[in-house]
Amino acid sequence: ISQRYPLTLDMTADKMYTVNKENLEFIKGVDYKVNLRVIFSEEDYVNVNNIYNTNQVFDNTGGSYYKQTVDLLKQYNKYNKNITTEFVDATDQQAISDILEQFSDIDTSAMNYGDILVECYVNGEDKEPRRGLIPFKECYELASEDETGYYEAMGYANYTVAGNKIEQAVANG
Repeated sequence: ISQRYPLTLDMTADKMYTVNKENLEFIKGVDYKVNLRVIFSEEDYVNVNNIYNTNQVFDNTGGSYYKQTVDLLKQYNKYNKNITTEFVDATDQQAISDILEQFSDIDTSAMNYGDILVECYVNGEDKEPRRGLIPFKECYELASEDETGYYEAMGYANYTVAGNKIEQAVANG
């Protein structure tokens, strides 16, 4: 029953593991099929070292922002059966190859660990879905010590997570 219905208790003061009211209304109102594919296994996503090594993003809370993301994404299907979330093992070359072939209509050349691929069947399941990519770094508020922007421009900037924007990112996606 707990797999299908949101029966968890969020005891954090700011309800960080609970879908906010506005997003909950949005989720409940989705009347078409939506597939969310996270390019990282659930275990790897919440591992602070894996995220840092692949995205140069550090969560100095010990991974609570990443756990929050996983928990919130898993709740979507509990509130609406039209929305599914799947975590894909990024080391499974066959699974990644299949996804790249399926998403050949969008630019996946910059796809990275932790990105989310979205399929929306707004015109019905028998029609071609709309597809998009939500980059990992768009799911978080990021802070950088690179005040000049030089290292960021060169692709070497390191970031610290300053907040979670996963609900906004998925709603926009």
